[in-house]
This record gives sequence, C-alpha cells and structure tokens, in this order.
Amino acid sequence: MANEAVKRAVRIADRIRAELEDVLHRGIVRDPAAQGAVISSVKVTDDLRLATVYVRCLTGAEVPRQKNLVRAMERAKGVMRRELSTRMQLRYTPELKFFWDEGADHALRMDTLFDEIAKEKKGPA
Repeated sequence: MANEAVKRAVRIADRIRAELEDVLHRGIVRDPAAQGAVISSVKVTDDLRLATVYVRCLTGAEVPRQKNLVRAMERAKGVMRRELSTRMQLRYTPELKFFWDEGADHALRMDTLFDEIAKEKKGPA
C-alpha cells in the first residue's frame, strides 16, 4: 500500500510539473520577475498535501535573479494553485513551496573541477 502511495505521488508530481510549465508558458502568471522561469522538478509528499517545486531561469542565474524569481513564484502561488485545482481532479490541491534548483549549478562546478584536474594531469603546456 505504501509503495502505491509513493508511485501515485511521483505521477502527481510529474503532472503538476507539466501543468505549472503550461501555466507559465501561457502567461497566466503576469509577474515580470517570473519571466523566463522553468519548472525543473516537483516532489510531492505521499499524502499529496505539499508540492516542493524547483525552479530555474532561462536567462542569467546570478544570486539576486535567483532570489527574485523564487519570490515571484511565491507571490504567484495562489494563481498557480487555483489553476492546478481546476486542471487536476484531486481531493486536495497541494500547497506549493518554491526553491531554486541548484542541481545544474553543482553539475557546472563539478565540470569545472574535472577540467582543472585534467589540466593538472597534462602538466605545463
């Protein structure tokens, strides 16, 4: 039974990600600070009450831009949650919490470190 709840939570999370992407793509969120936002992933609790939404930006990833984007998404979460409730037939529409997705930033740092290690192994040019 618990395994079924986990599988359902994963399916719901994928659907929420797709629906939120559509909401952003259609311009339903009008906050200019949310322009260029991309939903990279969504994780939903097993009871489907909380959705943790990870966002990225198509343009620039400086820290001030990251914070502004997350704040804009938080401001727009009422609109997005209302859209989810009309699009998805769930008993409860999950509460949305937004966070900056640092996964790509970590991958970029790792690539840089690997490049530095490779250069050191080659020796002086």
